[in-house]
Amino acid sequence: MSKPRKKILKFFSLLIVPAVLTLVLFSQDAEPSNYFAIPLEIFWVLAYIYLALWTIRGVWRLIFHPPGEDSVRFKESSAPIRAKWLKDKIKYSSSEKKEAKYKKELDSLAENYDIDPPKTPEQILKSLKNDQTKALKEAQDSDSRDLNLWRLITITLQGFGEALDTIKSEYDPLVRLAIVYMYVEQLSDEYSSNESSSLGKFSYKFFKQELSDEDWEINFEGTGPDEGDFEVPSPWGNIIQDKIQSSYKELPEHETRSNICVMFCTDLVSLIDDDDLIQRFISLARDTLTESGFMTKSAEGTFSSMEL
Repeated sequence: MSKPRKKILKFFSLLIVPAVLTLVLFSQDAEPSNYFAIPLEIFWVLAYIYLALWTIRGVWRLIFHPPGEDSVRFKESSAPIRAKWLKDKIKYSSSEKKEAKYKKELDSLAENYDIDPPKTPEQILKSLKNDQTKALKEAQDSDSRDLNLWRLITITLQGFGEALDTIKSEYDPLVRLAIVYMYVEQLSDEYSSNESSSLGKFSYKFFKQELSDEDWEINFEGTGPDEGDFEVPSPWGNIIQDKIQSSYKELPEHETRSNICVMFCTDLVSLIDDDDLIQRFISLARDTLTESGFMTKSAEGTFSSMEL
């Protein structure tokens, strides 16, 4: 049982149990003897005095202390504030016993949370990367399937090449294939900007096709086509689409862009060991690109390379 729940249980036990015992004992037909009545009355009085003092202490801490791990108010963002308060207490404490208590709590916070908030751009970038790694690890260990699409917005801060490596090794295969679609779609001369993209249309069909009903609700909460994560331009794919478009503009020759696309796309799917999934992706991607007017010989060449 968590510490906040233990405190809640303790409060209601002190509030209810003495009253219930008194009610049960004095509801009997026979008068209780002093042998039971007097100790019960003493217990009742002491319990409520303790409850009153404990409540007063709680109110004091609510007003003047930042929440600790055992507080119902504690959140991950509270950890740096609580840690600073503990450090000040340790610095000015004249009691070895209290100092040891504060150090023990500070060590617990440092073990479970980031108690030193980032200040420089490098620290902020490192913190974002650590948060992303933690979220991806939790998604991999979870029984449900969390695509973590919105973390794609910040992933390119570490550099586009490193971002693609992270997507290739850490992200769900469905996300990797969605990135492949971004690359292939932009091979078409008809593609002008993210506002003309068919990513929303494709990703809605693809994710809907591959996710269970439960995992769909976890990721998209009943979102329909052209809504939320599937709007145009894509709220989660927009930045990566911009990066791809910029890299293609640096390569004026269409054949060079096609070769680069093949190289990146085959690399992105190299760790996907589900050939049937790749085939379903290619089939839907072909249909969507054709329907949207973005199907090209270069796109077909990329798909053929992925099938090898």
